[in-house]
Amino acid sequence: MTPSGKGAGDFHNPTEISQLLDRGWECGGFHFQFETFDDVLTNQKSNDIASEYLRQKIRAVVQDPETAELLCPKYPFITKRPFFGHFYYETFNRPNVQLVDISSDKIDLYENGVINGSGEYEVDMVIFALGFDAGTGALSEIDVRGSQGRSLKEF
Repeated sequence: MTPSGKGAGDFHNPTEISQLLDRGWECGGFHFQFETFDDVLTNQKSNDIASEYLRQKIRAVVQDPETAELLCPKYPFITKRPFFGHFYYETFNRPNVQLVDISSDKIDLYENGVINGSGEYEVDMVIFALGFDAGTGALSEIDVRGSQGRSLKEF
């Protein structure tokens, strides 16, 4: 990877900015983060441009506007791990995939799936996206209990 050596303030032509961001997006992975604006973490303008670019890409890929908006980050770029490549966003266009927003509504698990305030969902698999702590973060956010009733947090 080769850093661009530039920030948003070094560009005066919106087309050049689009080309730079497009190259990073097309290469995927960390290329968008490291080969676009070098000051994306320290310059609000660079971060705002990169963040809005990503939101536009998500809206262009995800066919359902409501789902796309739920997937659009509401926080500055790089403050949480971004998803690049591997057809992550395209997955939400599949007929057997549904994004259920639980940000303001708790869920309960039952034998065949999950229930929340907006309905009951039969599922084959539940993926808990609880945070970005690679260690124990996700497990400490759920009250996991063993057959004897002991909480995982007790261990």
